[in-house]
Amino acid sequence: MAANTQFQTELIKLLKSNLYNDYADNVDIYRFGKNAATPKKSPLRKVLSHLKSNIEATKNFKNRNLDTISYFEYLYGLLKDDYSKNLLVQVCAFRILGYRKIKLPVNSPEFWNGVSSIENKLADKNDFLQTNFKDWKLFKHDLSPIGYPIKLYMRPLGIYYTFVYKGYVFNNGETTIGVREGDYVIDGGACFGDTALFFANQVGKEGKVYSFEFVPENLDALNQNFSLNPELKGRIKIIQNPLWSNSGTPVYFESNGPATHVSMKRISEKSSFVDTKTIDDLVSEGTIEKVDFIKMDIEGAETNALKGAENTLRKYKPRLAICLYHSPLDFKAIPEYLNSLNIGYKFYFNHYTMHAEESVLFCTTE
Repeated sequence: MAANTQFQTELIKLLKSNLYNDYADNVDIYRFGKNAATPKKSPLRKVLSHLKSNIEATKNFKNRNLDTISYFEYLYGLLKDDYSKNLLVQVCAFRILGYRKIKLPVNSPEFWNGVSSIENKLADKNDFLQTNFKDWKLFKHDLSPIGYPIKLYMRPLGIYYTFVYKGYVFNNGETTIGVREGDYVIDGGACFGDTALFFANQVGKEGKVYSFEFVPENLDALNQNFSLNPELKGRIKIIQNPLWSNSGTPVYFESNGPATHVSMKRISEKSSFVDTKTIDDLVSEGTIEKVDFIKMDIEGAETNALKGAENTLRKYKPRLAICLYHSPLDFKAIPEYLNSLNIGYKFYFNHYTMHAEESVLFCTTE
């Protein structure tokens, strides 16, 4: 794809206009804690000087931030609406300049008030599950006051992102991409079960959710959450394998809560292993009946998992919500693969945190 002049122009404009900011209120304390470490400063003047004098050569620039600009530029050229394009430019700028310079849209009074309200009004601080991940406590929440017949153990931040902000729903103007009543949904990366319960509530009695989770500690919390919601539990099938490009491949992992990733090589002496599954094989063998919607947040395995779903993508053309943020390369590799299938996907983008995590690519053929 040719260089996108509009992307370059908008990125340079945003970088220049934010160069001298010094935000002190741009850290998500719910995610990183009140004593979040300050990252090293980027060579900002060198970044901007290079961009202005030689924008076409950014691929060869040695600064690791600028090496990724072409990935964002590729995706920008595919996006179908201005909201997606503008937000992608902001996310790219954030990754270059950092949180002291760029403030993303989620950092708003609505966000802070929303999470605080969940924490103060919906959470039972006397009833929680203790996790091994960053010493997180998952407090029990009753979501009926915000319109969901759901109880679950979760952090207030996770409740906000999944059930209030609705991070796996794209809704802008006339375009809405999300789970519908009666859908059969793949929930790739179920973790503690919040997204599975959200989807199960959306699909109704005629729908189905296939939740992929293989980490024992995550499954403990997930099963307790499902047990609190027996009606929704009946709509969910747990598949205890990681998604990949082929089935039956043993991959290694070490439990790290929602950040657990798989590796082809043993990570350490503490590593466990589990066999992979592909979506195509699960569909062909009848374990998954059909697919209307796919969500993936699987810690960098998204490209491989999508390659293992090619036949399913071609047959059912499901709506997609695929996380891109685990690697800068994913901002190009994932949309490039999906676009190469030539099945008519239209691409949209959202980002639902005030930091670098949780960039989501939405796709639909409608």
